[in-house]
Amino acid sequence: MDRAEAEAIYDAGREAVVSVLLAMSEQIAALTARVDELERQVARNSRNSSKPPSSDPPWAPKPKLKKPSGRKRGGQDGHDGHHRQLYVPDRVEVEWPSSCSGCGSSLGRCADGAPSVHQVAELPQVVVEIIEYQLNQVRCMGCDGVTYAPLPEGVSRSAFGPRLHALVGTLTADSRVSRRNVRDLLDTVFGCPISLGAVDAMVQRVGSHLEAPYEEAVRYIRAADVLCVDETGWKIAGTRSWVWGAFTPEVGVLRIDHERSSDAAERLLAGFTGVVSCDRYGAYRQYDERQLCWAHLDRNLTDLAAYPEPTRSTAEGLKAVCDEVFTAWRAYADEHQDRARLRRRVGQIKSRMRNLLDDAASNGRDKKARRIARGILREFDCFWTFAWVDGVEPTNNDAERGLRRTVITRKVSFGNQTQRGARTTERLQTAAECCRRQSRSLYEYLVELTDAATRGDPAPSLTPA
Repeated sequence: MDRAEAEAIYDAGREAVVSVLLAMSEQIAALTARVDELERQVARNSRNSSKPPSSDPPWAPKPKLKKPSGRKRGGQDGHDGHHRQLYVPDRVEVEWPSSCSGCGSSLGRCADGAPSVHQVAELPQVVVEIIEYQLNQVRCMGCDGVTYAPLPEGVSRSAFGPRLHALVGTLTADSRVSRRNVRDLLDTVFGCPISLGAVDAMVQRVGSHLEAPYEEAVRYIRAADVLCVDETGWKIAGTRSWVWGAFTPEVGVLRIDHERSSDAAERLLAGFTGVVSCDRYGAYRQYDERQLCWAHLDRNLTDLAAYPEPTRSTAEGLKAVCDEVFTAWRAYADEHQDRARLRRRVGQIKSRMRNLLDDAASNGRDKKARRIARGILREFDCFWTFAWVDGVEPTNNDAERGLRRTVITRKVSFGNQTQRGARTTERLQTAAECCRRQSRSLYEYLVELTDAATRGDPAPSLTPA
């Protein structure tokens, strides 16, 4: 082998080694990036993603607490005490001492000062009252026909009365008690043995009575000026569905739909022309007036702050702007500052955020920071509606709270098995949410509803007078 051949073999071997090393280097970089991404996924919790707090692992960061004051726990020396308020008594029993606690002498009944009061709150023995209506039949002497006596006015053809219907509806909708547990409760506490099917029939009957009030509540939210909206998962016969919610301060409407899309949003909000307070989900982009949620943005930026530079710097800068927005809003809402001052302060924050986003959007070094900045810039004006429109807040937390009862129900149940059951669920949940927002008793409302249905009267409204 001459020198030229040896050099050719050496060059070929060196090129092969370099090629292998380059391929290994690329693979190591890809695997490192993959490991970083998986570690970030493991580190996601309710503070930096849409995961619920119940899914947080033990090592997740705890919520920020107030700085320790150095004082002991519990009531402080000299503070005003808090005592149970006395009830209006249904029965008063007067007791007298018979002998002196000191010397044992007999005592007369001559009070020395006001008596001390001890009240006991107790449930009476609760049993279901069974009323039997015996409907006699009489044969006509003229035509030989048989006529049965009708039920008295106001008595339902159902085997269960309005208050029992209302109790079952309240336990199901507001207390999230399963049908089986409702059956056991009626048997063991109220002495009313009942089948599982009868419990479900009562729930369905209450749901059918709610049809007109539910449709009225839907019309109410569609005519509102401002709505907080959100959606969460649900199941119908094991198939993935969605619960859509729209909320005003006094009315909340929930609707179960088979899909999560702009069409599903429009089926709930058809004809709405006000301001939609929402997250950045694309289904809401069909509405011109929006307020995008700053709490969602802050949560996303908290996640991005864990990325390497320069994404971290971009996220931290934008997160500082979020903190300023929340500070300005709290000063306006809690300290009752005027809206003109809020607008001036928000205008300064808005200008500073625009500069940060413009710099990040033109940054060629970091694709992720550039993508984030451009995404926010596309809907930039929708983040500031709260400063100019009354009744709009910088977050859609009201919708999150409105769906909380439904989310808990989903976690302890299998959803619905039929479309009819889904309609009943959305109506009962809507009634519970409206009553909660109006400080009304759901139980008393359902009693009134069932009474009206028995009499053939119009159903009571779920909207404010």
